Amino acid sequence: VKQKIDKDRSIIFSSPMKRCIETVNELFLNNEPLLDNRLLEFNYGLAEGLSYIDISKKFPKIKESWDLGEDPPFPNGESTQDVFLRLNSFMNYLKNETLLEKDNIFVVTHNGVIRCLLGNLLNIEKKHWHRLEIPFGEPLEILFLNGNFHSNISRNKLSNIMKGFELKA
Repeated sequence: VKQKIDKDRSIIFSSPMKRCIETVNELFLNNEPLLDNRLLEFNYGLAEGLSYIDISKKFPKIKESWDLGEDPPFPNGESTQDVFLRLNSFMNYLKNETLLEKDNIFVVTHNGVIRCLLGNLLNIEKKHWHRLEIPFGEPLEILFLNGNFHSNISRNKLSNIMKGFELKA
């Protein structure tokens, strides 16, 4: 069921990528999102579309860096830190007092960007953010309280997101 929002009390932001705009159109009735490039998915550069194994073979230095817990950029692309800096800029923008007067701020973005957001909010080391299992198409609530953002995700959903951290016997 599409949701109609009160434009005076809510606002929608979206990555300009087609799949995010389509998601906005599926979720919200007659509401145009504000497009923001800071919400774009990772720029994987020359590694776009490659699997982890393919990246390891084609760009062995990247895999070596990952094994050392480093954060190299993808060839002609971005690192996790690059994406986090974009996201952090967006989050600081949201702290603008005129935006915070809104009852709801909806953000439609990508898996990698959400990993950066939750990894930071949950105080997980950046080298482990890739292990977060972000559910597709499910809303994740983030609250703004006392000048900071906080995760308001149910324990069950958070447990599923953290599955990648379970110890294997």
